[in-house]
Amino acid sequence: VILAMGAAARHLGVPGEDLPGSHSSTALVAWYSAHPDFLDLPVDLDCAVAAVVGAGNVAVDVARILGRNPLDLATTDISDDALARLRESRIRDVHFIVRRGPVQAKWSPGELKELAHLEGVDLVVDPRELELDPGSERELSDDPQAQKNMEILRAVAARGTTGAARRIHLRFLVSPVAIEG
Repeated sequence: VILAMGAAARHLGVPGEDLPGSHSSTALVAWYSAHPDFLDLPVDLDCAVAAVVGAGNVAVDVARILGRNPLDLATTDISDDALARLRESRIRDVHFIVRRGPVQAKWSPGELKELAHLEGVDLVVDPRELELDPGSERELSDDPQAQKNMEILRAVAARGTTGAARRIHLRFLVSPVAIEG
């Protein structure tokens, strides 16, 4: 579980968040960027499923790193040690958990579009989770970035899945209640 909320000191406030395998996005990004204080971060990639909690560009980046084929990461500036660990990763499903609605997500359209077009990865979006309440409709009408994001999300939901070997499941209006380890 990766907590990607834009601040290293923030917590989910749920039982189990301090269990091994639960990291802040700050720690995980520092790990795969080879920050010297995080080289030994015990990142467990020996599982089929990971979860990322957040709604910003850092959360998108973390989901992309965990969900993407490591062969595609070899051309990036990711650290050699992290790349070696990701090559051994068993993760095939990343559940991207957004506690707010799609209009309130704070990622940029460019980041979202890149996530939607990862080779060999299905971005899974349930069209029912894109239905907006009146407040979100009003907010959407005043926010060009949110409008572009909604356009991308609706296109992703409409295209469905391809049967790719890896999946990122984008979920809205859901909150973790516990981390069980």
